Amino acid sequence: MSDTFSLTPVELARFFWRQLTSMRTALILLLLLVIMSIPGSVLPQQNTDAFGVSQWIENSPELGSILLALGFFNVFSSFWFSGTYLLLLISLVGCIVPRSFQHYRATRSQPPAAPANFERLTMHDSIESIAPYTEIFNDVAVGLKKKNWRVRTDLTNKYVAAEKGYLREVGNLAFHLAVVGIILSVGIGVLFSYRGQMLVREGTAVASTPTQFTSLTFGTAVSVADLPAVTVKLNKFTAEFERGEVQRGAARVFIADVTVQTLTETKDVVIEVNKPLLVEGSKWFLVGHGYAPRVQVKNQLGEVIFSDSVIMLPRDGNFSSEGAIKLPNGENGLGFITAFLPTADFTGQPISIFPSPDNPVLLLSAWQGDLGLDSGVPQNVFSLDVSELDRIGIVSLRPGDVWQLPKNLGSVEFIGVERFVTFDVASSPGAAPALGFSILAIIGLIVGLYVRSRRIWIKQLPDGIYQIGALSRSDQPGLDNDVALVKALCSAAKETN
Repeated sequence: MSDTFSLTPVELARFFWRQLTSMRTALILLLLLVIMSIPGSVLPQQNTDAFGVSQWIENSPELGSILLALGFFNVFSSFWFSGTYLLLLISLVGCIVPRSFQHYRATRSQPPAAPANFERLTMHDSIESIAPYTEIFNDVAVGLKKKNWRVRTDLTNKYVAAEKGYLREVGNLAFHLAVVGIILSVGIGVLFSYRGQMLVREGTAVASTPTQFTSLTFGTAVSVADLPAVTVKLNKFTAEFERGEVQRGAARVFIADVTVQTLTETKDVVIEVNKPLLVEGSKWFLVGHGYAPRVQVKNQLGEVIFSDSVIMLPRDGNFSSEGAIKLPNGENGLGFITAFLPTADFTGQPISIFPSPDNPVLLLSAWQGDLGLDSGVPQNVFSLDVSELDRIGIVSLRPGDVWQLPKNLGSVEFIGVERFVTFDVASSPGAAPALGFSILAIIGLIVGLYVRSRRIWIKQLPDGIYQIGALSRSDQPGLDNDVALVKALCSAAKETN
């Protein structure tokens, strides 16, 4: 007799399907997916830091080319990560959906038949009655139905079965279906979402094009062509802060008045914190703001070579801000390190003592030389590398002040103070469904954990004896009350010990 055996293709496919759709396999795939995502947080990714990827490959060409070919610089779109995610999705769906059908059938099924041995039940008792069993069963069935029990009467086998707490199965069903919904929603979000940030100055407009974003990330199935045609102009930004002694300087009002233009309409909209602009499937959140002092620079001939508002990044709660102005001109370029104090105080080191522009002062440190903008090396627009520059001087200006630069290099005028805001632009079609399914999962879990599912039976034995038994799917108390209820419903019964 041979010890070997063979499986038909159908049996083999069924075996692998059972292995794939087991909870053990799903947990292994989930752990594997977590491990695979580690390179995505360690190495630069092409969709978020293309320059970092090129620098990494340039510094380590051999290793970089191998990692590039294997998809380590685009982890979340790589074939191995996507394949594992797809297997996890299939495993969870194949594991959860059959269980969901089981829970659904449980919610629709009748209470089970009375057991043969009541003494094995968690709670059991007996009564004796001379009343006809049909009368007793009718009293019990009617009484339990009034208490929202699901009742099954079998006069042939002389028993009544009742079940309560079937909402527990409804909760389990809702939880399992919600888990599937969350998985699908997250997958949709990964594929079709995008997110970016924009800095917009008062009086200027931005369009939803890649060059207008300070940062921009795309989902796997989204490209530049999928960005909606939207233009937003910041007409005015209003910010108010607490001036009382309690919580002085705390934010009170942030309002951005904007004009939104799409391919079909133009409208004025007010954007506030937690009240984003909804347009063309995207949300524009107001997430930050700051000051943009307007500066005008003239050369030695009196010609205007720069006139614009300069975005400056806040550094503290009182909006002390820093920035830079760069005017390249070969070896004679001009650069300015700037600091803005909305409410300046010069008692000690210059600081701002309040966020509002009550006493605005612009600090300028002027430098001359080759600014390095033509070197091809990216620079931070908010800082100035002065290692190869010659210092000209430093000055503080108030609105309307003009600084005549030394060596007849021209002049700098501080014209006034404007504001800018930061918009977080996001489109995540899977976010709302994921939230809804998460809430459904929590509700289903609570119902499944706290609703008591229990069963009770009453069965006639010879000589007018009736056995009562109760069973709970958990160790929660209360079965004695259910047994007492059935005994009380047997109005013509006489208890026996």
